[in-house]
Amino acid sequence: MRARTFNILILLVIVSVGSAMYIVSRSVEDPRFKKIGQPVFPGLIDQVNKVTELNIISSKGNITVRRRDKSWRVVESRDHPADPKEVFKAIVGIAELKYFEPKTERKEKLARLRLGDPTLPGSSSKRVTLKIGNQIVADVVVGREKLFLPGLTVGGVYFRLPQGNESWLARGNPEAGGLPKDWLAREIVNIAPKRVRSVTVRHKDNEIIQISKLKIGAPKFVLSDMPVGMKVKYPSDLEFLGAILERLEMNDARYAADQTIDWDGSIVAEVETFDGIRAFVETVNRKGIDWLRIKLEASSLEAQKEVRDITERTSDWVYMMPKYEVVPIQRRMQDLLIPVDTRS
Repeated sequence: MRARTFNILILLVIVSVGSAMYIVSRSVEDPRFKKIGQPVFPGLIDQVNKVTELNIISSKGNITVRRRDKSWRVVESRDHPADPKEVFKAIVGIAELKYFEPKTERKEKLARLRLGDPTLPGSSSKRVTLKIGNQIVADVVVGREKLFLPGLTVGGVYFRLPQGNESWLARGNPEAGGLPKDWLAREIVNIAPKRVRSVTVRHKDNEIIQISKLKIGAPKFVLSDMPVGMKVKYPSDLEFLGAILERLEMNDARYAADQTIDWDGSIVAEVETFDGIRAFVETVNRKGIDWLRIKLEASSLEAQKEVRDITERTSDWVYMMPKYEVVPIQRRMQDLLIPVDTRS
């Protein structure tokens, strides 16, 4: 072995040993290193099913998600049902946080990790609190996320406890949204198209578009009153209209009594099922927002419970809709048809 190569190897060994001794000495001197790998909130993972309240404080405002009976409700959205999966994911995310790497203790550097005061305008941090009854079982300020932790395929988040400035990089991420709509149960109704007998859309100028199936199990919807010399441009457009109530989801919800929406000139879609449900879906665009409200009736005994459950969940609300959900209702006859001699 050449002397130069040997000297380089010796140097690398010295550097490695020195680094190891430095880490060991730091772990002895800095008590924070003893926390690495430990849960931030010991024992909480065994109590996640007992949590009754989740609170998020951020520059966007205050959000409280509270368990009531067997469901979760968003207090700031007039107790609108919350998405239980999102709530549980956040609770478990807090419970699974583990110390990974100590960071700065200097208050002036916390902003770089997005761990400043969450109540200040423009702040990107969030303070998340969990309660069991009246007892706080977790209280943490979370900041910037890290997609992958060094040497791992999982991500993490920077955090600190509200009582001090000691910051950490944690393994895990609660992913707590800062707006009420982040927590709402998005699904308004879910009626599969195979149950649908007909859909009748009435536009503000009284144009009527109706599609229907002759019997249960019919493969496709048929357009009524087809003009002579015309055909459906895209048959899939009729199927989209027939599936308008399949997993119908909103972007946000507002308590109807608090709103002054002008519904004059709205589009109304009447959906009738083979098993006795009649749904009236009304939509109107105001200031660039597609609003929707829904009303259901039951014409059979078998449909009464389903209609009652949906009505209880939706009757007090109006919904702000994503465009793709209302486009099938908004289409006019001229959008659906082309001359028969035209290639579709």
